[in-house]
Amino acid sequence: MKGIPATIQGFWSLWQIGMLTSIQRRQRVLPVFVHDDGRNLQPTARFVWDELNTNPWRLDEAIPPADAAEVFGRCEYAAHEQGREVYLQLRQKHLNHLQWEWEKTTYSFLARRKLLLSIGLPEVRNHRLRQLVTEEDAWKQNHEKQKQTLPDLASIVILRIN
Repeated sequence: MKGIPATIQGFWSLWQIGMLTSIQRRQRVLPVFVHDDGRNLQPTARFVWDELNTNPWRLDEAIPPADAAEVFGRCEYAAHEQGREVYLQLRQKHLNHLQWEWEKTTYSFLARRKLLLSIGLPEVRNHRLRQLVTEEDAWKQNHEKQKQTLPDLASIVILRIN
């Protein structure tokens, strides 16, 4: 590639960082660069990512199969280290959304309960209140499940930059 300085030599990789719940997946991509001397260079990773997106590039050769596992391990370790913060941000955004949803839905159940208490025959009112309690319990169980998250890390591509 034209814009990459000759002193940049190592492995550039693109990773998908995800946060999984029982019904949802949030994800981002993370460029990673592991220099030949072992340093993990995040600014260089972003620079190479920009260059790959704006300038023509070519693939000269594949990583030799004998080296593939070691290269993958180095890049994966760097992705874990650099991706930890990305995962924590995804998780916090998710928890903030759950808190907002909790407040909104709790208010909705309260308003519905108040309305049900003010209208109808006692038998009908009690039946509808029991239905509301069942619906609210099911919602609360689902909401608690949504608090449980799992990290997900997947390699998209690994390139040797010479």
